[in-house]
Amino acid sequence: MNKRILSILLGLVLVASLLVMAVPVSASTSTEVKLLPDKTEANPGDTITYTLSLGPCDEVGGFEFRYIFPEGLEYVPGSGKVVSGAKEAMHFGTLDWTQKSMLLNGTTALESEEYYDYKSDSDTALMTFDVKVADDASGDLTVTFKEGYPNTWIQNWTTEKTHDLTYTTQAVTIGGSAEPTEAPAEPTEAPAEPTEAPAEPTEAPHQHDIVFVPEVPATTTTPGVAAHYQCTGCDKLFSDATGNVEVTAEDLVIPVIQPTEAPAEPTEAPAEPTEAPAEPTEAPVVEPTIDPAAPTEAATEAAGQDATVAPTQAATSPATKDTATKTTTSPKTGDATHMTLWMFIMIASLVGVAVVLYAAKRKGIFTK
Repeated sequence: MNKRILSILLGLVLVASLLVMAVPVSASTSTEVKLLPDKTEANPGDTITYTLSLGPCDEVGGFEFRYIFPEGLEYVPGSGKVVSGAKEAMHFGTLDWTQKSMLLNGTTALESEEYYDYKSDSDTALMTFDVKVADDASGDLTVTFKEGYPNTWIQNWTTEKTHDLTYTTQAVTIGGSAEPTEAPAEPTEAPAEPTEAPAEPTEAPHQHDIVFVPEVPATTTTPGVAAHYQCTGCDKLFSDATGNVEVTAEDLVIPVIQPTEAPAEPTEAPAEPTEAPAEPTEAPVVEPTIDPAAPTEAATEAAGQDATVAPTQAATSPATKDTATKTTTSPKTGDATHMTLWMFIMIASLVGVAVVLYAAKRKGIFTK
């Protein structure tokens, strides 16, 4: 019985030791984040420079820091800058400041197929930026962080463990020397107005987020739009990528394409004059049919009593056959009046020849 109890106790001890070995002991990593101004007292209109840095740290693989500006302290556009050399010293692939969202983002680089976690025994400066004290600011003002993930955090990329953050900030007292400046208030009233006018440009500097807009070609029914640039924040249009030359929507309109079919009509007019020259071609074709008949009649009269009827018929038949052949092969021009005239002349000639032959036969001119 005692042995059985002892065996059970030894088994429980063994299981407990295995559980202790299986559960890893992990200590939380704490990192200090510092955001300090270059002065602790300021007056309205003054400029204050802030520096963001990390205290002594270990296993820093990535982070994000988002700021909160109190009323009375205005961020100076374009003043945010990453400290030169910080990215390379931390072996980070990215270390970027985004003014639109007031966010500093950093991520470690990939080296030898493993993420490299940054470690430092001293403070590491990350970035600087400027704020301007508003004219109506007063009291103690502090620039702080928007705490908690996903706004402000530090993470170890190797273990994917998030650090516990402690924040060190410094308040700036505004208006500490404002009362002594009230004595010469009367002389300063005249220049006071000009100091208000420059206050507006602090709001005016708008950082254009410019994108390229490609050309939309015009058609025969709708106008087109020329290629240009547009700010996604204020929707202003520009002709250059830097946003210096502003244009309007009317300046970018491409007119509708006009049709080019009108010049086709003049090509039909020259076709009419080509029909008129057809008439002169009839005279040269028909005239040769009359000329052979005349020599036949002259030869008949010159022969007199010595000519015979057979030679006359032989001389007459080819002429008649040739005349008929040429008449039927004449080109048709569409004008029937001229052909009738020539046919009438030809028939009259043949009748005349027949009368002469008949008279000669009656008188016995061709008899031997």
